[in-house]
Amino acid sequence: QPSESVVISEDEISKDHLLKDKYPEVNLLIKKYRDALTNGDVNSLKEVYNTEDTISSDVLSSTSEVIEGYSNTTCYTKRGLEENSYFVFIYDHLKIHDISTTVPNLTMVYVKTSPEGALYIYRGEKNPSTGAYEYDAATLQYIQQLYEDEEVVELMTTVYHEKEEACAKDEALKNFVNG
Repeated sequence: QPSESVVISEDEISKDHLLKDKYPEVNLLIKKYRDALTNGDVNSLKEVYNTEDTISSDVLSSTSEVIEGYSNTTCYTKRGLEENSYFVFIYDHLKIHDISTTVPNLTMVYVKTSPEGALYIYRGEKNPSTGAYEYDAATLQYIQQLYEDEEVVELMTTVYHEKEEACAKDEALKNFVNG
């Protein structure tokens, strides 16, 4: 039985505070996600995405060759559009191959709960003509509202400044980020 959709106004978004590492089960999912990306583990990534769709092992392994690992991972959450769903802003430091300085990173994912009660990262619905995963209009509108939320803007600004500072200290990192 699918979750009920919830309509959330801009006022409700601003009242819904960005919560740091509030949900241990979300943190475990994100750890599994980061481990799957680091190790190029297609089967674990399928579990994280709750899908049987094909995941390109070539793309995954090339990503895992560039990104050696993730550290200092913190999950900031806002409630999602459905019951037991979350928009998760993943803050961590990426270790890039052959670059000694880690780079601060912020990624947003939408975490939902399956009918069986398991959390998974929802990428949207697969567009049959393009093969790409896309969010519907309501989800896209909500994401836009989130990116305008004061706490989210503050978090993005902080990560941006940290990235700029790291690049200023390491020319190889600066070239990688700008390339």
